[in-house]
Amino acid sequence: TFVLRNATEEVEILASDDTGYEYEITVLLPANYDANRTYPSVYLIDGHWHYLNVAADAKQLMESGKIEDIILVSIAYANLRPSNLNDFGVISEYRVDDLTFPKNRGDDELGGNAFEFRQFIANDLIPVIEANYATDGTDRTLMGHSLGGYFGIWEMLNFSDSSLFAQVEAGSPALWWADGYLMSQLE
Repeated sequence: TFVLRNATEEVEILASDDTGYEYEITVLLPANYDANRTYPSVYLIDGHWHYLNVAADAKQLMESGKIEDIILVSIAYANLRPSNLNDFGVISEYRVDDLTFPKNRGDDELGGNAFEFRQFIANDLIPVIEANYATDGTDRTLMGHSLGGYFGIWEMLNFSDSSLFAQVEAGSPALWWADGYLMSQLE
């Protein structure tokens, strides 16, 4: 059950059997939200770092009429705050696990669990959002930066025939991951 944070924000913690992590999901609704119509949705990866700025920009752009009203869905790790140095390290480890495929070669063999994170989004998160909010299931955008951008491009390349996301926004994607694995897929 989503808990009202303020007039336009609601929050819920979702646990994932696929990844083994708990996620704090924050939903930003348009100021004039109307459950009788549908809205495009934007799924923001790395909400713990990007939500405040993206939400502020989205509010301003929606209120000024520069973009259509959207429902912004922020995905962050539950009970972790990047301002805490220990939590920052944990968030970084979880991101590498969730947002990458394949594992990075080398002594550390990090990451590689993007399929599991995608399963969480497809089977847990999107159904919960669409059961609780008036979203347009054909107009979903995935938005990510750095490893989040890498995940977005990975999603686009590996699931191009999927209806999960109509658009992907990949800001400054970490294309160096696993010796440029995504670039070799393009070749």
